[in-house]
Order: sequence, then structure tokens, then C-alpha cells
Amino acid sequence: MPKQVLFVCTGNTCRSPMAEVLLRAALPLDTDWRVISAGTSATPGSAASDASCDVIKEYGLSLDSHRSQLLTQDLVEDSAMIVAMTQRHIEKILHCVPSARDRVYLMRAFDATAPKGSDVFDPYCGTLENYRACRDMIQQALPGLVHTLTQLCTEENGEKI
Repeated sequence: MPKQVLFVCTGNTCRSPMAEVLLRAALPLDTDWRVISAGTSATPGSAASDASCDVIKEYGLSLDSHRSQLLTQDLVEDSAMIVAMTQRHIEKILHCVPSARDRVYLMRAFDATAPKGSDVFDPYCGTLENYRACRDMIQQALPGLVHTLTQLCTEENGEKI
């Protein structure tokens, strides 16, 4: 069974779906990682926001098939890594599943240039430029996240987990 990365935001219509599709594009085709997203206050079945779809299309990717899902204890427990967009999301995750503490990370923690503890801002109802800035903030953290995922797939003796 592949390892699972879970991105978490609030509504699962902007930040976490963008992170999900961007990470999928950044990972090698033969990856063992499954990438999903959910929201702490999502309305299940909602499409990604129009602006999120637009700025992802600028990268040649698509969110057309995305449907939001509510964050559940099962999703957290089934994920090897949970990546939250804000510190508040981390608090909500750990309130529900305290045992996930060692698997929960802040998205911008993977960006060496980001201030420690900084959040990915919510572009919801903002301009297209706000969505681009949010997408680019997520994109900036992806090399560090991909590096971490690669390390997690390798045991000390060099075999895949």
C-alpha cells in the first residue's frame, strides 16, 4: 500500500487542493506516495474555487475533478504525513488526533526562506493575484517537502520502506 500525504486547510477548495495537485506533479511518476487533501470545515463534494482552478491551469495542471472532503480521524490516522497550511489547522488536527503529533507539519516549514512558523495565507474571496501568491508560496515549499518524502522512503540501510 502506498504511503499517504494529507494536505489540510479550512474549506478544501483553495490551498490544500492546490498543494495536492502541485505535489503530485512534483513527485516522480513511480512514487509510492498517494496525495490527498481535506478541510477542517469543508462542505463535502464542493468543487475547487474558480480562482484556484485558474491559477493551477497556468501551471498546466487541473483541479477540475477535485471534490472537497471533511477532515476525519481516519484520514489523519491513515496518513504517514499531514501537512497543514496554518498553525491553527495543526491545533485542530492534534485536538482530534493527539497521536499524530510526530506526523504533522506546517507547509511553510519546508521552505528554508520562509519565516519560522509562518502560515500559507487563505486567498478565499481574494483577487487572482492573491491566489497566484498563495500558489507560489506552496510551490516554494515543494522542493523541501519532496526531499523529506524521499528521505522517509529510505531506511538507514537504503531499502524502501
